[in-house]
Amino acid sequence: SISAAFPAYAASIAEIGSQKTIASASTIQDDRFAYLGGGKTKSEFEPLKISRIINGMWQVSGAHGYSPVAADAVEKMSYFANERFTTFDLADIYGPAEDYVGAFRRGRLASSISQQCQYLTKWVPRPADINRRIASEAIGRSLDRMKTDRLDLLQFHWWDYSNLNYYIAVDELMHLQQDHKILQLGLTNFDSKHMVDLIEQGAPIVSNQVSFSVLDTRPLQRMVPACQQHGVQLLCYGTLLGGFLSDYWLGKPDPSVNSPSNNSGSIALNNVSLRKYL
Repeated sequence: SISAAFPAYAASIAEIGSQKTIASASTIQDDRFAYLGGGKTKSEFEPLKISRIINGMWQVSGAHGYSPVAADAVEKMSYFANERFTTFDLADIYGPAEDYVGAFRRGRLASSISQQCQYLTKWVPRPADINRRIASEAIGRSLDRMKTDRLDLLQFHWWDYSNLNYYIAVDELMHLQQDHKILQLGLTNFDSKHMVDLIEQGAPIVSNQVSFSVLDTRPLQRMVPACQQHGVQLLCYGTLLGGFLSDYWLGKPDPSVNSPSNNSGSIALNNVSLRKYL
């Protein structure tokens, strides 16, 4: 049964029986790609095919030790796409990231290969009252900035579970999905309990983006089993700890969040991605 918490989706669920069967990710054999949707989560929308290694665009949001330039960023996007890394992860709060996607797709900097790429963006509202106008305007801004009629994946983030307006926010996103403004719905940094609660209320969640690495194994406790049970894919960040797990740091002095003293020998970090993992 579909909970009254998500009335927008109830009608479409009733029609799923007449839809074509969608192959689950486990039935499609290609190690270079993964599929969001088409598994245990109830959704009549086609699965989204993405690269298993995703290009993160948080670096253009600022606080990474350089000032991003649109032409340079778009050139790099084209380079990675031509190397078959065709999926880009970004957010409405990642500075000009959504604008760079728009420039990559249309305009003087545009590349034809951009039409073969996938763009996974996020909506990160402040926990407050949410209504249809607020949700529609937020998604509309992302659509305009990215120069598209439909978002491939919208990942929703909410950091205050005591504020229950996130139920309303997800319901409004489902309305927008029914209006073909969003292909697939995902979450970002949701814990296991609240992710499962949304799914059991009828939300068609296909992914959750969380930190997961050899040092941060928290998802193994509850998140991975919950995702396996409900057919949700994990989009993992921090797998290389922002580059700490690379040969660049072999033999280097210990990094420091603060400016080191002249004789400490440590390296000051001006990169928020690296500071995150200290």
